[in-house]
Amino acid sequence: MTRVLFVSRSTLFTQAGGDTLQMEQTAKYLQKSGYRVTFYNGSPLEEEDYDILHFFNITRPADLLPFLNWKLPKVLSAIYIDYSEYDRLYRKGLAGRTARIAGSSGAEYLKTLARGVLGKDRMPPLSYITLGQKQSIQRVLEKCDLVITASQHEYEALASGFSFKCGHEIIPLGSEHLSAPAPYSGERSGVVCAARIEGLKNQLSLIRALNDSGIHLKIIGKPAANQMAYLEECQKEARSNVEFTGFMNQNDLALEFSKAKVHVLPSYYETTGLSTLEALKMGCQVVITARGGQKEIFGEHAFYCDPNDPGSIWEAINKALESKFDHSKWVWENFSWVAAAGKISDIYRSLLQQS
Repeated sequence: MTRVLFVSRSTLFTQAGGDTLQMEQTAKYLQKSGYRVTFYNGSPLEEEDYDILHFFNITRPADLLPFLNWKLPKVLSAIYIDYSEYDRLYRKGLAGRTARIAGSSGAEYLKTLARGVLGKDRMPPLSYITLGQKQSIQRVLEKCDLVITASQHEYEALASGFSFKCGHEIIPLGSEHLSAPAPYSGERSGVVCAARIEGLKNQLSLIRALNDSGIHLKIIGKPAANQMAYLEECQKEARSNVEFTGFMNQNDLALEFSKAKVHVLPSYYETTGLSTLEALKMGCQVVITARGGQKEIFGEHAFYCDPNDPGSIWEAINKALESKFDHSKWVWENFSWVAAAGKISDIYRSLLQQS
């Protein structure tokens, strides 16, 4: 039995996100194929107890650095998001001012140190403190044998900022984690937005686009601790046609997607956008940002908007409301955790044969 160690940010389960779901689903289907998968939880480990190291989320390199001296084959699922434009143009408050002065990497470095000092995360290792954010990412990439991205755009964004010579594979995400609810007998109506509530996801522009429109908007999700001011801004801006539901589990979310006509995610930057996949699978039309390689992934199966412009968001929503095309079969056929795990298994076998 091949023994795999998954390593990612230490807050993976206390502040769950798309990377949490990706790791859980990948582990689930690898285990069904006979692998033993362990999630690193901070406890002392012995290198000889594992055969493969699999890193997730390169934007949090401090958690990956302690394992770079291990001699095992190393795979990285990048989950790379370039925050530089958002930080420079749109991020508010102290974080925004810091990013504009120190750059995105400098701001992330200071945030990592602050989380450790304040006890909100493990203290970063000395190697991270010495190298900084950008050079830590560079060091991780240099030590990996293969990098996995969800799209060519994600790979090109990563390659434009860093130098690495290891192999590369594009492996789309899956959708099996969201099960279809009992059939909804009513007529689809309204708009939903399911995402973590934060400036990057841009719920505020969506609210402004639909305020007093007569279209019911459900904002599904909760903010991170450092995004409470943004939530309050959204709530203050919202009119009576906007509803904030808070967090929903996967079953309730599937039901909301089966009842809604359109799902909107007007982020300033996205990779795949798991909630977009989930909504399409449940029969929603989707409106998404034109940024971050979304057109490469979704093509003609989405309507696109400029996240800066509420008018553009409104126009895309109106087009989506008029559409009757069912995209669910396309999602089922092209986004599979089973297929993703199969490709990752092939990568593991190839690397072990070479080692």
